[in-house]
Amino acid sequence: MRVLYAVMLLFILAATALVLAFDGKILYGIARQSLAAFHPRVSGTITHSRVVEHRDSDGSTYGFEVRYVHEVDGRRYEGSQYRYGAWHSSNRSAAEDLARRFPVGATASVFYDPESPEDAVLITGVQGMDLFLLMFMNPFNLVLLVGWRGALRVLRDKEEDQLGVFTRDGRVHVRLEGVSALAVGVMALGGASFLSIFAVGFVTGFEPPLAVAVLTWVAVIATGVVFARRQRAKLDSGEYDLILDETTRRLSLPVGPGRGKRLDVPWSQVKSVLLEKSTRKDNEGDMVTVWCPTLVLSVSQAGERNEALVEWSDEHKAEVLVKWLGGKLTPRGRPR
Repeated sequence: MRVLYAVMLLFILAATALVLAFDGKILYGIARQSLAAFHPRVSGTITHSRVVEHRDSDGSTYGFEVRYVHEVDGRRYEGSQYRYGAWHSSNRSAAEDLARRFPVGATASVFYDPESPEDAVLITGVQGMDLFLLMFMNPFNLVLLVGWRGALRVLRDKEEDQLGVFTRDGRVHVRLEGVSALAVGVMALGGASFLSIFAVGFVTGFEPPLAVAVLTWVAVIATGVVFARRQRAKLDSGEYDLILDETTRRLSLPVGPGRGKRLDVPWSQVKSVLLEKSTRKDNEGDMVTVWCPTLVLSVSQAGERNEALVEWSDEHKAEVLVKWLGGKLTPRGRPR
């Protein structure tokens, strides 16, 4: 298990470095573009302007290549970037529009860094493509956040915390099923981002106007919030929770294996808690093994009945639940 955790941690570290490198490049370009709007401006002359094409096994991408000259304090400088963080894309018309906007011999405004006049651009401010690139990276960033959150919980949390044990209205709840509201919100946010990349990209040629990019981000964030709130309301209902009431000494078992509705059990009926192993077919017809934390209940005429609480594929988590419940419910572990 430790080897598996170590491999997972190394993978997360490598993926983090790669994703942060792309995030850094995008954010650096956005920051430079924003600051450039406040830089001094002089007139310059375009000396070179053309559309460039790069071909590879995935197809062709297009970019805009430009050179221009400008003077600052009587000294001549030559620039070769029209904006910070420029990317090639499959949209040839966007590059052609730039070539028409900045033809050879034309006079253009040049925004230069006063501390390094050779560092200059022709276009300032954030564009829709900048936000679109952040949208493209959003699913990757969310996956990393989920991965780091899971890794930190494994390393930091106590076993009881891994079960999601909490107290509400004086009763102890154990969430047996149900994805957290945060996880649902993250999944909805990532899914909406992924779909938006293609929906907006194909319509706009992957060069969306700024207003379209902003509205897309608003819609994506709103989707995540709505799904997270809906899941929070569902979880708050206690539908998935095993509830231990130490005052009335009763258990409330949620819908689960063999139970179509909640089942209330007197605490005194619990003889023991055991872990059962079961093998069955999944929806695709493959055989899978599940682990069932199970209550052994005493019934009339000195008999007993097994009541499975839940089916989990995580054996370790199931063992933790059995150990924790055994300490709570069996005679040795009952509170005085």
